[in-house]
Amino acid sequence: MRDILLYFAVKYSGCWERIYQAFAEREVTKIDEINKVKSENPDNWIALIDENYPEEFKYVIKPPFVIFLKGNKKLLSRFKNKFVMLNNFYGDANLDWVKKDFNNDEWKEKINKSVFMIDYTNKDIIESLLELNANIIAVNTKCDEDIKKEKLYKSIIKSNNLVISYGLKNLNEQLLN
Repeated sequence: MRDILLYFAVKYSGCWERIYQAFAEREVTKIDEINKVKSENPDNWIALIDENYPEEFKYVIKPPFVIFLKGNKKLLSRFKNKFVMLNNFYGDANLDWVKKDFNNDEWKEKINKSVFMIDYTNKDIIESLLELNANIIAVNTKCDEDIKKEKLYKSIIKSNNLVISYGLKNLNEQLLN
């Protein structure tokens, strides 16, 4: 099942509706095609059914069937303090709180002890967090958007942080480090 999730995630660029439809309509797949996709994408992805699938994605509408990773994967499990700023009610509230207290000295002390999971569209906040040497997991939910040539994407990876993407196109044609 895990390999089939990967296959559909690659085939449909991470688009939740199209992947769901493939399952609902019992789309026929060929084993050799599934194996080819699996061999091209060895280990930089996590499926919804995996034990290490991030808890934070369980609270978003239409959680991704597969997430693709580029960068420091240890950030997913290394910190207890996570500030999640994804596009849902709690994410918006956390984002407002971060913006309000950004220059507070007490806040700056907490930065190194925390990880910030933030929607990639909040580029100004990501850039500010990078300047403070924060631990960042940037989440790109735009399935068909190619971000790998952007300066911000390169800065996130270069600073030992992590980019999570719903679509494979966003990171690399093949996810090899």
